[in-house]
Amino acid sequence: MFKGLLAFLGFIAFCMGLYQVDLGNLKNAGTAIGAGAIILVFAFLSQFKRFKGFGIEAETWEQTMEEAKDLIAELRQLSVLTAEHLLSVAVRLGRADTHLSRRERFELRQKIEKMLADSGIASEEIKRVTSESRRFELIDMASDLCELIQDYTEGKYNKKAEVASEVRELQAFIRENIKTLPEIFPSKLQSCATLSADDKAFLKAHVEDELKRIETFRSSGKILDQEEWLSRKVN
Repeated sequence: MFKGLLAFLGFIAFCMGLYQVDLGNLKNAGTAIGAGAIILVFAFLSQFKRFKGFGIEAETWEQTMEEAKDLIAELRQLSVLTAEHLLSVAVRLGRADTHLSRRERFELRQKIEKMLADSGIASEEIKRVTSESRRFELIDMASDLCELIQDYTEGKYNKKAEVASEVRELQAFIRENIKTLPEIFPSKLQSCATLSADDKAFLKAHVEDELKRIETFRSSGKILDQEEWLSRKVN
C-alpha cells in the first residue's frame, strides 16, 4: 500500500510542478518536480537490487525484518510529510481563479485520508495532516455566509454607504469568529444599527442553513447538503 500511496503523491507533485512551470514560477516548479522524483524513487525502491542515497540503502528489502520495519517507518513518515505539503498547496490552488474547484480539493483530501488510513497512519495524525484543508473548507462556508448577506443588503440598499460599512464589519466578524459563529452570530446581527428589524428577521432565517452547516462541519467533519455545497464556485 505504501508503494501505491507514494506513487500517487509523487505523480501529484509532478503535476503541481508542471502547473508552476505554466505559471512561470520556475523556482517552485523545480522544488515540486524534484520532490516528485524523490518520492517516486522511494515508491519503486523495492524493484532495485541496490540503491544508495538519501541515507538509505535499498538492499534492506532483502535484509533483516527489523531493518525492513525501520524502512517502513521512514516511508510512513515520508508519506505523511508529502501528503501534508500537497494538501497545503492544493487548497491554495483552488482560490484566486486557479484550476482546482471546491469539489476537486474536497475529493483530493478524501483520497489522501483513505490512502493514509489504509497505510496504517493513526487517525489523529491524519486529522493533523488534513487540518489546513478542513480549515479552508470552513473559510469557504464563512464566505458563503458573507456573500448571502452582501447580496441581500446590496439588492435592498444599493450599496448605501452606512449600510455597506456595517456589512463589511459584519463580514469581518464572521471570518474572525468562524469557530464559534453559530453561537454568537445571532446577537451580533441584532446589534447592527443600520439594518431594520425586518432585515434582521429575514437574514436570521436565511442564514440558518449556512450556520447549521458550519456547526455540523465543526463538530463532526460532515458537510450538510454536500453535493449542493461542493457544486458552488470557490469564492
